[in-house]
Amino acid sequence: MVQKLAHVYEEQMQQPAQLLTTGGATYARAIDVGVAFEPIFPGKLKSAHQQDEHVEIDDLIRAIALYTQAIYELAN
Repeated sequence: MVQKLAHVYEEQMQQPAQLLTTGGATYARAIDVGVAFEPIFPGKLKSAHQQDEHVEIDDLIRAIALYTQAIYELAN
């Protein structure tokens, strides 16, 4: 699963995926088999779970393309 998600990121972004782990709680803890998948785009301010959390529309569209391909790859 992780390899497929990394492949999707690399294909969409045309650069190597840098896989990260965190000590924070995520929705991944609530499922038996799964990982949290959040594309972090290079050079972008990380505002997740911060005051004024936001996403730029262009980044949202890029994320949708990543999620769409990820769902397709994982389903096949």
